[in-house]
Amino acid sequence: MFNKRKRSTRRWSVRAIELMIVLVAMMATASILFPEPQVKEIRVIEVVDAPVRPANADELIVASYDAALNYMYDEDYANSATLLAAITNAAQDHYWSHVTYSFVLYEQGHYDAAIQVASEGISIDPNDPVAWNNRCLLRALTGDLTGGLSDCNHSIQVDPTYDYNFNNRCYILTQLGQLNEAERDCLQALKNGHRMPEWVYTNLGQIALMRSLPMLAEDHFRTALDYNPMHADAYAGLGDTMLVEAQYNKALNYYNIYRNYAGVHYNISFDVKVEYVAQTLANLGQN
Repeated sequence: MFNKRKRSTRRWSVRAIELMIVLVAMMATASILFPEPQVKEIRVIEVVDAPVRPANADELIVASYDAALNYMYDEDYANSATLLAAITNAAQDHYWSHVTYSFVLYEQGHYDAAIQVASEGISIDPNDPVAWNNRCLLRALTGDLTGGLSDCNHSIQVDPTYDYNFNNRCYILTQLGQLNEAERDCLQALKNGHRMPEWVYTNLGQIALMRSLPMLAEDHFRTALDYNPMHADAYAGLGDTMLVEAQYNKALNYYNIYRNYAGVHYNISFDVKVEYVAQTLANLGQN
């Protein structure tokens, strides 16, 4: 939401003109509709969790933000990012534009830029959990597990009923090897009514694998796929499970499915696993 800071009329008019130029240029290449956008559940990072039309927002900002959301829902992240960059520049205190922009940058694989935008969102409204939650996962994905854990703790402190932050902290604690604490957070996320349970069950599957319980891990990964048959990380987990059980053909198949669904989020460390499985099959004369 917009904060109470005053802006000069002259500066605002220049920003509005700049934004109008961007909007008109995009309307020349695509048909833009402005229906009331529906909240969409998207992966672990969340886009919006509050009304997308802030009170007293400039009409141009509202129309442009709606257009950016429509592009995002159509998975046209390039056009969505172009609009959101203009909006966050013109309306630097528009919290939800920053939250949404951080997600779009995440979907484009621009994690460092997404962290910066999420940080700007936190500076606008540090009392909302979503920007903290977004930056939590983004920092973890770039290898900053300590920073990610700190952000998750802040998000939970701000709103302990918010479901996404517990699952993200579960993911980070799993990476840190704190399995009991991770499992407790996953179960709390389910108790809070996590809206994308496939992520929770995938994390539970990883915990089971790290505890050398491949059968339980497989059950969790398949439960995740029951919720979302295109959930990439569940296929990666099944590949790891089959590798542990020396079912190499199945492992290779699941790794390939993971690659197809992961897109820009593909973890290149799986190249080593795929090469190992392929070489093992060749040695066994099964390739």
